[in-house]
Amino acid sequence: MDRGLRGELLVADSKLRLGATAISEAGQSPDAGSAARTTLAGLDARLALDGTLEVRAETALSSGTGPSQFAYLLEIERHDSRSDVLAYIRSIDGQFGLGQASIPELGRRKLGLDGRLALGSNLSVSASLARDVTLGEPARRDLMQLRGTWQAPGLELRLGLARYADTPGQEQIGQEQSSAVTLIEAGATRRLLDNRLELTATGAIALGDGGSSSWQPPRYRAGMRYAVTSSVRLVADYEMSRSDDSETRTLRAGFEVAPWSGARVTSVLGREQVTEQGKRVFAAYGLAQSVPVGKRLTIDASIDGSRKVGGDAQVTVARTGIAGTATATSRVEDFTAYTLGANWRSGRWSVSSRAELREGSAMARKGLALGAVRQLGEGSIVGFNMTLTDARERSARQAEDDRRTHTRSVNAALSLAHRPDASRFALLAKAELRSDMLRGEEISGEWNGAGIGSATAVTANAASGTVDARSTRLLGAVSANFTPQGRDGEALVQRQEFVLFLAARYGFDRYEGYGLQGTSLVAGADVRIGLGERVEVGAAGTVRRSLRDGTSAFALGPQIGIAPARNAMVVIGYNATGFRDRDFAENRNTRKGLFASVKLKFESAMLAGLGGGR
Repeated sequence: MDRGLRGELLVADSKLRLGATAISEAGQSPDAGSAARTTLAGLDARLALDGTLEVRAETALSSGTGPSQFAYLLEIERHDSRSDVLAYIRSIDGQFGLGQASIPELGRRKLGLDGRLALGSNLSVSASLARDVTLGEPARRDLMQLRGTWQAPGLELRLGLARYADTPGQEQIGQEQSSAVTLIEAGATRRLLDNRLELTATGAIALGDGGSSSWQPPRYRAGMRYAVTSSVRLVADYEMSRSDDSETRTLRAGFEVAPWSGARVTSVLGREQVTEQGKRVFAAYGLAQSVPVGKRLTIDASIDGSRKVGGDAQVTVARTGIAGTATATSRVEDFTAYTLGANWRSGRWSVSSRAELREGSAMARKGLALGAVRQLGEGSIVGFNMTLTDARERSARQAEDDRRTHTRSVNAALSLAHRPDASRFALLAKAELRSDMLRGEEISGEWNGAGIGSATAVTANAASGTVDARSTRLLGAVSANFTPQGRDGEALVQRQEFVLFLAARYGFDRYEGYGLQGTSLVAGADVRIGLGERVEVGAAGTVRRSLRDGTSAFALGPQIGIAPARNAMVVIGYNATGFRDRDFAENRNTRKGLFASVKLKFESAMLAGLGGGR
């Protein structure tokens, strides 16, 4: 179950905007299992002055299965009738976030200055200075760029000079020297036929002999987009780049169609050539359709895929990056994916379902999700949710398929929430069955299933041979919340909150033929005291007792909460002592160290999670 919250506060006639965001996402990892949860909390501010100057600041902290990760941003931007200026510094730790950050951005700090000056109605000049630093290493990249742009109706011309410098990291020092290249960059965009046809051409030529080993090699690209009708577009482009390491050529052509309401069709034919790995010709396609069936039922389906027409079916392609980012590398797989979903609403019932099938040359995946919610009355709701995921690694030889990695994960939960609007008491109860399986073989000390962590909750570490690990758990949890009312003058207020959490787990686990069955009990308590309308302080404690071996674990620490909006609280805390438990991570913050989480009223959280995750 995923949860999210966003709140904003406008002050000083809306010139200053303060915001807070909190997200808690259930994930899956080889270390923490299917119940591993990542929590992100962030604060942001925007100050607008005299209509031309704006200052923006953001900071965020994410906490998952590893150490807490940090990110921040500071930008100062100014605009007037002739000029635009942006100064910035951005930093993001290597494991920050919920997977939304672009991989080349992780573990880097960037600072720079961008400026643009209009010299007339058609001509402008722009300049950029930037430094991109790898956190924890001496590696860095520097950019200096000067460019002129001329615009007229239907035409845009660009000409510039850029210098890129690359300083290697610690592990590269002594193996290769710093490199730098100066490029002349040019581009043109032409719009014809009442803007229905758009032609684009760009190119970069190196001055001297420094371009062959640069992270920004000389490159050339030509592209075309043509609107046949308002719903049909033809697209095509060709790109070529060359360095000492490789030469890459990519050709793509296809169309985009919206034939009728609720439908979308895409098709692309491409050809890639990498010097060291040969050629690959591929075709990519997609079709999506959503159809309402009456007032209560909506059905949607999609199909998309990619097929090799010739060459290597799983070539590794390096695509030219842009200024400030690394060159992207991806491993291409032939695949076909299908989805079928349905949503039904009637009265107090809401039901959703979705099935997915992905057949790839390297991996085959299946998935099924079903959710149902029934409102019992004012403030009471019951829900059911089930998900099933199955993934199998494909072998080059069919006879070896039974030796490849196979993972399966099944979760089923029944939940009840009760919190009448005027009540001081709230209750949440949940019963859940979780089952995970991993089978595979080890090659050179690493598991074939290392890349399928999203499909399994089992972590296996056998010395050699094949792995057969299973984990099945039955869980039950009850959380009670009491918020007594008091008076502040003539107004009724709720300045205290008391929470009691009780849970039990029975494990049917088996690993390599050994039974690991046992029962664990968990109890927790929270106390919070409000210091005003938007701030509270408190403490939380949790104890876990294993009846199988008689061991106990504790988590204890203080917390502070800030309310960015009504009925919502962003909580930041620190556990002086703690423990890790994948099954109760979504209920209690028990890991040692700093953490951030979101607190909502029970009915808000249930509505976000009992409908099957949609």
